[in-house]
Amino acid sequence: MKKLTLCAAALAFLLVGCDGQNTANSTSGGNFTAKQETLSSANAADIKADLAQFNDVINSTNSEAASMRDELMKANSNNDKNAATEVLKKSQNLQQSTNAKLIALTLKSQEVQGLRLKIVEGNMKAIAMAKIASKDTLSEADRKELGELGKQSVVLQMQAGTQLNELNSQYSK
Repeated sequence: MKKLTLCAAALAFLLVGCDGQNTANSTSGGNFTAKQETLSSANAADIKADLAQFNDVINSTNSEAASMRDELMKANSNNDKNAATEVLKKSQNLQQSTNAKLIALTLKSQEVQGLRLKIVEGNMKAIAMAKIASKDTLSEADRKELGELGKQSVVLQMQAGTQLNELNSQYSK
């Protein structure tokens, strides 16, 4: 069950800390691969517009992630591997769906693009963790990889959450 605790920690930090507005996002092809230097920097109008789209995705995901975190903690405390595995599968689907929505956004600012890249990378690490944790038995290498991915995912999500909160407090007034 130790592996479930690591996954719970990663799930707990899934897309943390968003105080944004709920507005419709763009579902176009997006500009995920745009290089930072091709986007605007410190442009308040672009950052506000990007945050409106970005926060919509993050806010909807946060409520689902909180519910899954509770489910995973309950499964962990009940030592119910089947229930935990189901939650991990749902978590993977949520993270993949969130990544697809974030990638589909067309952003104009370097600031929000940087956040998007961190969150997508953190979600990819959490997805990899869930795949490893879903195995029937874990090798020593699996345990080591799970721990390392967990640390990396938490760091990325914490950094992104802090940055997002700072941008929201500055530009979403």
